Amino acid sequence: MKYLIYLGIYRTSVIKEYILTQKYTMLIVSLIVLQVFLTLLIYQEHYYQEQIVVT
Repeated sequence: MKYLIYLGIYRTSVIKEYILTQKYTMLIVSLIVLQVFLTLLIYQEHYYQEQIVVT
């Protein structure tokens, strides 16, 4: 009986851990995407300014 209880506790902790890591992974991925997006935006702004200067 004790064994089953321990197993249940272990399983819930593993599931909690998984959910937490999933949350963090999503957070990190979204941050990276945001970073890339911002970099692209800044690059495009710069590029367009260069184009305007050229013409």
